Amino acid sequence: AETSAGYEYIFDNIPDEEENDDIYTINASAVDSAENKIEKSIRFVVNRYGSVFELDQNSRVLRGRFMPSGQDVVIIEKNPDRHSAPQNIYITKDSETLELKEGADYSVETVGSENEWSEYIYTVYAKNFENDARYSVSVHSMDEAGNINISNSEEKNADIDFCIDKTKPTCVPLNINENTAYKNDKLTAHLAVTDNIMLKNVKVYIDGKEVRSRYFEDECQFDITDSNHAQNIRVVLTDMAENEMEYNYRNILVTSSAIRILAHKAWFRICCGASVLLAGASAVIFRKRKKRFY
Repeated sequence: AETSAGYEYIFDNIPDEEENDDIYTINASAVDSAENKIEKSIRFVVNRYGSVFELDQNSRVLRGRFMPSGQDVVIIEKNPDRHSAPQNIYITKDSETLELKEGADYSVETVGSENEWSEYIYTVYAKNFENDARYSVSVHSMDEAGNINISNSEEKNADIDFCIDKTKPTCVPLNINENTAYKNDKLTAHLAVTDNIMLKNVKVYIDGKEVRSRYFEDECQFDITDSNHAQNIRVVLTDMAENEMEYNYRNILVTSSAIRILAHKAWFRICCGASVLLAGASAVIFRKRKKRFY
């Protein structure tokens, strides 16, 4: 439009969509009748949606995982503007929220010139994830346009949570013992099986053959059927971080035969007695040999 001072150009507003946040430059030039020329550039930033966050490739694969050890977490923040105040980084450890210290707990690398988007690369050190726990990480910042940016907010889609689990699962027998006979045609064994984070699976073997087991509310159950000989039971527990633990319960006899029960008890007593005699004989021989040596 022509005015008394010259010409005025009015541009339509940039559409209010996140993809239009950017750094813009308007280049203008004018020439009058006497061939006088003027050129001018105007730079401005449209920043209505704030930062864009992303995780590096190694950090993306951590989402929802269970691991036996921690690793660095890298979060990248990009913004058309710069920060107007120092950022804050928090980790949540189970139900506890901790603020991290720059330099000691994490580092920041800043990239981008005046005419480029600002890029902040945060490396949160693995030492922050040493203990068994559920972890999440979030970056909080404020840019020059006044946007408050939180990396793990729903609209930013850069949330990261994972579990560290170095502890092996445990098994405690509730109604069976080694070297024991049970008079029954079938015994349902009960084991308390637990893990400090989450158990993945339980496998039960009787004399090397896997048998069907049932797992409910931290208890594993399986059936030991009537047998004419004592059996060895092996239980293998694996948690979500692939920590594995094996438990063995040997010489367990389940039978409906009272004679087999008595034979098993007599056999066990004889074995125990023989072990004591052998131990005593070894001590005597050792003393005699020692005497002869001198």
